Amino acid sequence: MGVYFWGSYALGLWAWAVRQHAEPARTGHAAWLKVSRTAAGLVMLLVGMLAWWLEPRVRMAVAFAVAALLIAVPGTWLTGQALGPSRWRSAVQNLSLVSYAVFLSHFGVSLAVSATVAWHWPRALWANALGMGVSVLLSLLAGAALHRWVAQAAPTGRRLLAWTTVFGASVVLAMA
Repeated sequence: MGVYFWGSYALGLWAWAVRQHAEPARTGHAAWLKVSRTAAGLVMLLVGMLAWWLEPRVRMAVAFAVAALLIAVPGTWLTGQALGPSRWRSAVQNLSLVSYAVFLSHFGVSLAVSATVAWHWPRALWANALGMGVSVLLSLLAGAALHRWVAQAAPTGRRLLAWTTVFGASVVLAMA
């Protein structure tokens, strides 16, 4: 795996650890994790500079900037308390609940929409723009469905058998 993966993963993990353990009045955590945000920022800066030196990429700089922002912002920004009750807060919370399921499903959905648009309207700019919007909407819908019917569903023997069967069938189809 590349430097970007490990560098961005390390930065994200570090930002999470700092948020969890550098907060005042935290108890029950390992003493070595209780660091100041300044010290954490310096360590993160070193990791970011090392990753940039090994393999300079814009996306690494973006990962560094996001990790720095996650460490620097007040805690109320991350919990949504600063927004107060609103429709936007509710919408963002709902999106955050399904975000992993959207991540899992978006590539396949986008690939299918892109293939359909490229097949029917290969040179039409309007169709490609519309296809991107449709892809986003379908990805959100697929993620919401995956979250509701898979992630939140109670585990049962019947569900295990069904998913094992689907997985086995997909392996057989992939090998054929």
